[in-house]
Amino acid sequence: MRRHSTLLGLGSVIALLAARLASADSSATVSGTLEAGVRGIAGDEASAKFDEYRDVTTGLFGASNLLLQDGEGKHYLLLQGFDLGEKDADYRVEGGRWGFWGISGSLSELPVDYSGRALTPYVGIDSGNLTVPFAPPVDAATFESSVRGAAHAADLQYDVKDSDIRAFWKPTSDLSLDGGYRILDRDGRRPDTLSFGFSNFVHMPEPVDETTQEATADLRLVREGWSADLNYTGSFFHNGFRSFQAENPAPFAGGSTVGAIAAAPDNSAHQLSLTGAAAIPASFPMRIAGTLAYGLRFQDEPFVPLTVNPALTPAPLPANDLNGRVQTFLGNLMLTAHPAPNVDVSARYRIYDYDNHSDEILFTQTSTFDAALATQTVRSFAPSYVTQNGNLDASYRFTSALKGTLGFAWNHWDRGPEREVRHSDDFTPKLMLDYRAGTWGRFETSYAYGWRSGSPYNELAPFLAVSPTTPPTPLTPPIRKFDEADNHTQTLHFLSQLYVREDTDVTLSGDFNFTKWIEGDFGLTNENQFDLGIDLTHRLASQLEITFSYNYDWWNLHLQSASSSGTLVWQSQGLDRAHTGGVTLTYSAIPDRLVLDGGYFIQFAQGQTRAQGAPADAVDYPNIHNELWAIFSTVSYRLNEHWTVVGRYRYEHYDQRNWQYDGLGVTRLTSNVEGVPLLGTNNDVYMRDGLPGYNANFFSVSAVLKF
Repeated sequence: MRRHSTLLGLGSVIALLAARLASADSSATVSGTLEAGVRGIAGDEASAKFDEYRDVTTGLFGASNLLLQDGEGKHYLLLQGFDLGEKDADYRVEGGRWGFWGISGSLSELPVDYSGRALTPYVGIDSGNLTVPFAPPVDAATFESSVRGAAHAADLQYDVKDSDIRAFWKPTSDLSLDGGYRILDRDGRRPDTLSFGFSNFVHMPEPVDETTQEATADLRLVREGWSADLNYTGSFFHNGFRSFQAENPAPFAGGSTVGAIAAAPDNSAHQLSLTGAAAIPASFPMRIAGTLAYGLRFQDEPFVPLTVNPALTPAPLPANDLNGRVQTFLGNLMLTAHPAPNVDVSARYRIYDYDNHSDEILFTQTSTFDAALATQTVRSFAPSYVTQNGNLDASYRFTSALKGTLGFAWNHWDRGPEREVRHSDDFTPKLMLDYRAGTWGRFETSYAYGWRSGSPYNELAPFLAVSPTTPPTPLTPPIRKFDEADNHTQTLHFLSQLYVREDTDVTLSGDFNFTKWIEGDFGLTNENQFDLGIDLTHRLASQLEITFSYNYDWWNLHLQSASSSGTLVWQSQGLDRAHTGGVTLTYSAIPDRLVLDGGYFIQFAQGQTRAQGAPADAVDYPNIHNELWAIFSTVSYRLNEHWTVVGRYRYEHYDQRNWQYDGLGVTRLTSNVEGVPLLGTNNDVYMRDGLPGYNANFFSVSAVLKF
């Protein structure tokens, strides 16, 4: 309702502006384009991948881009719209006086689809209180028949509506004011998981009713030699749900008859920032710029009950809410200088302080899966951290064509006692060469070697923070975290742009990253990745042009672990590969009148996990692959200076093979991985929410009016 009120108010202002333009004088001008057409679809539309982030439907479609100006060209009104009337539509209106004041508003819609064929036995989903429409099963056979008999479409998708209104005013040539208000709505369903115990969990459709409001105000002053900008941003999040509750469809397998999980809590955030830039008086060009920002974040949503199991009577909670309060501080300083004709220097320093003042509450009871209460002291800790980073780069131009840059980067972390590594430093020196070979090419390459050194790694720190009075059991093996463990890294980058002939351009690019994790006998070992790409444009004739692109991505990860006794060691290797490419042809059959273009693109990715070692469960996983490719073509015929007719055709193919989803139903999944059973008969509820493949043909005809 708020969104529609905002747009109604904006529409009223725009209508007044339009009336003002229309009555100003008879020389007002209208320019722009209007497009209207009809679309047809043939093929399989069952997969949610078909509707991912778009709404492709049979029937009418349209777009507009209109600009109305008064005779003097001072006042204007802009109206834009794309995919009008569809779920992925964009609408925008803007009006005002060029360079002096203006008001604008927009509405964008985006569908987010998870699955087009998901099933669930639950009813009452939209209330957040999910129940099963059958009596509690007494055994596995009754459970299976009840769940399958009650299964119905889960409709796993939600719609995002993003609307905003902005206004600016420039009373003088050096002073400007800007303000805005934005609303982001999410409404629908998404998948979630609730556990009632070992081999007794449910995948369930979770209702979504979330609203984020954002307000901004900005004051900017620009003078000769310096500028300043004062900004305020406020963000306010509201969730229509406090928690989600679901019945246990297999109570005979143990656990509570009902379980619950908390929803994302209401919260707010405020930030005030001051940004400035100025030229420093010196014998050579030098400039400094910086930002100071202070923020506050609040969260005081009332706690959900410790358990919703009607058979349990928990003690009163020690507090009603978290009393969450976080202070943030950001400082950013940048200096650039040109001390000599062939020398450029730049330096930057940044500090970010996340200071958490939320209450740290001691709970004397815990509930596991809502099944039982345990007397145990557990603390909700408030993590804080400070991170600092800086870099210094110096460039020297050896010749007019060759420039070298030597740089050094540093990143430091100070974390709380609940993190495995309290303090760490990353150091990365870098060398870069940039060579411009006249008019026929450019070559750029860089090499960086980095290392991270931190305080001793304590994998038990998070457990001590949660249960300070209970000594944790030693972990074997101690798995390291990517963002904390010590490592050595090497990064190589290159880029080459070749202008082979006047009608041919070629760009080659590549990045290579090699990481060696050096801390601990088990956990992370190596992470290596690279990507290679080529882009080619060639004009075969004055009327024909071809473009080609291809990119290959490769990622390899090695880990090492051990059994609980530490005697049986196994290794795991993950390998992901992706190919992205395409070719497009554009042909001007009749110059400035008939244009034909078409092409092909493909996205193909494959992932695999291989394991070696003594434990029986160190087995290989089947490969996972995704493939999307399309053939497309467009014919555009310009009838005259105002009218153009456009015809389009597109064929899409999508295929996914994923052993985690293939053959997944709503109950009793039995899965084999390379002949070894990992998932046996169970009492779990699934939603068979994989993404099946599809083949679809799209064709459309439209008319474009330009005036």
